Parts: sequence; C-alpha cells; structure tokens
Amino acid sequence: MASGVSLQDVANGLNAPVSHYRFAYVLERARGFTQMVIFLGSQLLTLLQRRDEEGLARLKAGSELTVMNAVKEAKILAVAENVASFEALKKSREVSATRKEFYDGLLKAGLNQAEKDSIEAKRDTGLLDIVTGIGHLYAAQLHLIPSFSIGIAGFGGSPNVSMSVGGSNAASAVSSFLASVGAEKSLLETSSQLYATSATYIRRAEDWKFQSLIAEKEMAHIDKQMEASKVAGQMLTAELKAHNTSIVEATSAETYLRSKYTNKELFDWAVGRTTTTYFGAFQLAFRMAKRAERCLQFELGDYSGTGAAAVKNGYWDTLHSGLLAGEELLLDLGRLEAAHLERHARELEISKPVSLAKLDPIALLSLRTKGECTFTLPEYIFDLDHPGHYFRRFKTLAVSIPCVVGPFTSLSATLRQLSSRYRASTARPSAYAENPLGSDDRFVYSLTAPSIVTVVSTGANDTGVLDMRAEDPRYLPFEHAGVLGTYSLELPPVSQFDYSSIADVVLHVSYTARDAGSTLREQAAPAPVGGTSIIPLRTAFPAQWNALLAGRAAEPVLVTQARLPHWATAQRRTVLPQVTTWCALPVDGVGDLDGLEMSIANTNVTFSKDTGGFWRGSLAAGKVKYGEMVKLEWKNVADAKRVGELSCVLDFDVKEPMAQRP
Repeated sequence: MASGVSLQDVANGLNAPVSHYRFAYVLERARGFTQMVIFLGSQLLTLLQRRDEEGLARLKAGSELTVMNAVKEAKILAVAENVASFEALKKSREVSATRKEFYDGLLKAGLNQAEKDSIEAKRDTGLLDIVTGIGHLYAAQLHLIPSFSIGIAGFGGSPNVSMSVGGSNAASAVSSFLASVGAEKSLLETSSQLYATSATYIRRAEDWKFQSLIAEKEMAHIDKQMEASKVAGQMLTAELKAHNTSIVEATSAETYLRSKYTNKELFDWAVGRTTTTYFGAFQLAFRMAKRAERCLQFELGDYSGTGAAAVKNGYWDTLHSGLLAGEELLLDLGRLEAAHLERHARELEISKPVSLAKLDPIALLSLRTKGECTFTLPEYIFDLDHPGHYFRRFKTLAVSIPCVVGPFTSLSATLRQLSSRYRASTARPSAYAENPLGSDDRFVYSLTAPSIVTVVSTGANDTGVLDMRAEDPRYLPFEHAGVLGTYSLELPPVSQFDYSSIADVVLHVSYTARDAGSTLREQAAPAPVGGTSIIPLRTAFPAQWNALLAGRAAEPVLVTQARLPHWATAQRRTVLPQVTTWCALPVDGVGDLDGLEMSIANTNVTFSKDTGGFWRGSLAAGKVKYGEMVKLEWKNVADAKRVGELSCVLDFDVKEPMAQRP
C-alpha cells in the first residue's frame, strides 16, 4: 500500500489484542519509537541530499571533462589557425616586398625608351613648329613685296616689265602671317603636351615612391603582426598545454569521485539500507501507536472508531520515501494523549463480594467433587446493589476459598474468564433485559483483556498479584474487562487438602461503573423474578441429618426465610418453590452412589452421577412448599452408610405483592 501499511497491518490493528501495559506507558514507548522514526527520517533526508550532491559532483565532473575536451579541440584549431595566419602574414609580406621591389625598380629604371622617344618626337615636333612658324612669318613678309612682271610683249617678243600691287598680295601676306601664328600655336600646344607628359611622369614617379613606401610600411606592419602571431602561437600552445593539464586533473578528480569510499554508490547503499530500517522503524512505531490507541479505547471503553481513534493509515508516502511520516504520527500521538486527558474521567468505584454458594450452588458442588467448575456472573446481582449503573468493568478481582487447610499447605486455584460482556449503552431503557446472549447491540461482547486469568495461592482475598504497586505500568488481571460473563475455577488435579471441606468460593469484585440516571434506574430496580438457594442438610438441619444417617426418616422444614436470600422475602414478596435438585456425595468422597434412591415428599427420587462428580436427582415443582416440612427417607436403609452429604438446591420464583387499593 502507498501508505506504507499493509492490509494485514490494518486488520491486525483493528483486531489487535490489548497490550499488557497501560495506555500512558505504551504511549511513551510509542513516542520513543516515533522519535527514532523522525531521527531516521532526518538521516535519510541527509543521505538523499548527500547522494544527490555526489551525483551532481560526478555529473559536473563528467560534463566538465566533456566541455574541456571540446575546448581542447577548439584550442588545437586555434593553434592551427595561428600557424595558418602566420603563413598568410608571410605571404602578405612577400606580396608587399614584391610590390616594393617592383616600384623601386620602376623608380630606378625611370623613363622607358618609348617614353623617351615620345618626348624626343614631341621636341622635334616643336622644332618643326618653330621652323614652320618662321617660314610662314617670312612668307608673310615676302607677300608684302610688290609683284613685278618682266616679259616680251607683242610679236617678236618685245620686253615688257610690269609691277602689280594689290589686295591679293595683302591677303597672301595676312594668310602667311596667320599660318605663322598657327605654327606658334602648335608650338605652344606641343610644349604644353610635353610639359604635361613630363608632369605625369613626375607624378607617376612620386606615386611609385609612395607605393614603395607603403609597401615598406606594410612589410614593417606585417613583421609586427608576424611577431604578434608568434607570441599568440606561443600563448595558444601554452594554453593548450595548460588545458591538457587541466583535463588530466579533471580526469583524476572524476576518477576519484567514482572510486572514493564515500562515493555515490555508497550513498545509494546507505539510502537503501536506511530506507529499509526507516520503514521497519515506522512499522514498529505505527504498530506501537496502534497499541496505544487500542489501550486508550480499552481504557475508555470506546470502540466506535471515532472518539478515541487518532492513528490513521496514510502517514507513509512512498512517492516521497515516507519523509515526515514520523512527524505526522507524533502529532496524532499527541491527539491520543489529548483525548485521554479530556475523556479519562474517574468513574464510580464499587466493590462487591459474590458467594458462589448463593450464586450457583451446583457449580460449588462440582468444584468440591471434580475440582473444577464453571459459573456465570449475571447482571441482576449487581443491579441489586446499584440499579441504573452500566459500563461495569473490573478494577481488581480477588478470590477467597473458605476451607480446612493444614499448616504449610498451599491453597492453589486458577480462575479464568471464558467470556466477557458489559452494558455499554443506555439505549432502549424500557426494554432493559438483555437480548439473547451475543445479539444485543447495547452490550460489548468478548473483548479480551490483557490478562483474564489469575492464580491464587492463599485463598484469602487473593488477587493473584504478589506486588500491588500503584506504579506498575501493567494491567492487573481482569482489569477493564466486563464484569458480566462466564468463569471457570480449577483446583489442582492432585489435591493437597480435602476439597469437600470447601464451604464456599467468594469473589471480591472491585469494579468501575457509570450512572445512567433515573430512567435506567427505574427499569433495573425491580427485584429478580427468581433465584437459587442451596440447603445442605448436614449443616442446616444437623438433627434431621443424624436421623437419616441412623436410617430413620426425617422431616425438615426446608424452605424458610432463613434459607433464602433476604431480597426474596423482603417487602412482602411471595416465594414459590420450583424444581428442587438433590445432590449426594459419597462418604469421604470415595466410592459411588449408583442405585441410590430416596423418598422425598412421598415421591421416589433416583440418583444418577452428574458430570460434576456428584449424584443428583430432581423433584418436580410443587412438591416442596414454603414453610412446610418435607419427609425424607431411604428406600434402602443401607444407603445411609454410603451417603456422606446431601444437599437440596432450590429453584424458586418470587412474586411481588398485590398493590393495595387506597
């Protein structure tokens, strides 16, 4: 069960016998066991925490190793990256060096031949432009000279000289002049182009110098980067080495966590063993708490399951290892104690002597002859003392056996309670009488007390307890058991004294009770409707007995007020004798009385051996009458020598007087 309590435990708790110790003592023992449960629960919680801590430490160690191995791979890649970066820097430096060398070579080489030829060509072009300009200027001057025409005119060619000056000459002169200016312009353009080319070459040279300087600076920068890369590589290598060392240390730590004595496996074992011990201690404490609850119910007489029931079945929570079960159980033990303090009031305490000779004379005869008897304590004998009381339970029970015992001779007997009951409810007072035995819900039946047997040694108000100390935590014999019930009394089979000398057995009953009030008192107050009385002829009528022993007839007045209980004839009640049982014992208790016959009240009575060890015969009702003599005589006079004792057991009814008219 999830509660930690088996169905068998529950059944045992419901039907568990009462402890031999009183509630207060059992409660303290239950508290002690519960404190042990609380301690074990605390220990279990500590072990669970330690186990979790060990598991967490191992998990962290394993995770740390996993992470460190992953970091190691990253560091290895970082070292490889550093090497690759260094190689890249070397390549970059080579590129920069190549570029610087290239630009230095260009600077050193200067203008190439084509560029030189181009400059020379442009210079030559300029010179030609100068010559062209001079020629055009000179032509312009020549155009300003007038034109002369020398020829032969006419037939036969006579010489003819003519000079012409006009616009064409001027135009030619101007045209030549402008051509000269154009030549000048071409010269200037050529000079400008030459200067521009020279400036371009100069700018280019400066750019080459700059590029060479930049390449040099880049080389210097790359050199620094390479130095830094070397340092970084050394650092990465050192870090990788340190990381490898950390991995080794972490591996050692993780191995130690697994191999140390107080590792997780040890705490697993400790948790398992402690849980088993804890559960066993809880079951022990729970059973003891149930015993304490049972003792409280027994002492209070409350078996309803509500008033004095505080110990439940749900303390143990398997899902949470039963933690706090002890604390909850301890709280309910406190509730039990509170119920005890609240409800355990002092009840009425009463003592009553009960004579077996008056209660059950047949049982007394059986004890004297057979050494054992069974008898019942009915409710009416207690109602005679205190009508209206109920909840009658034993406080103590003592036994007195009046008899003749020699010096230094033990009077040993064993008294047992075979069944027990008591009226526990005041319900249905109008129907006061108990229903057929065992079927009345107003009564509590067959509740076994811790001790329902006592052994007497002295026979004089003997409780069977040698030390009646008040501080003894154990229940006394019969304590809190119902007074009503069936009892057996046994004497040893080997008699150490004459059992026939037993005159009576007196039970000194000390009991507690509760007062139900006037309603129940009125129903219980009427006297019993009948009873039983024993009349031993040897002691009650010695003269008549001696006559019988002499073989003569005797006529004793058997039924008189002196031979009956006082209540039977008090208050003008009428006694109506019923069946009489005649019991005979052989002389000295030896021999048999088979075939014994007597004439009693002129009626033949045949005796037969009873299971109680005596011989008995019955006489019908109406043969023996109140206040009248009864004639007794032997059928065979020789039987007077065989009979050692003769008693009459009278069953009688009681009739209340008629109410007188006013």
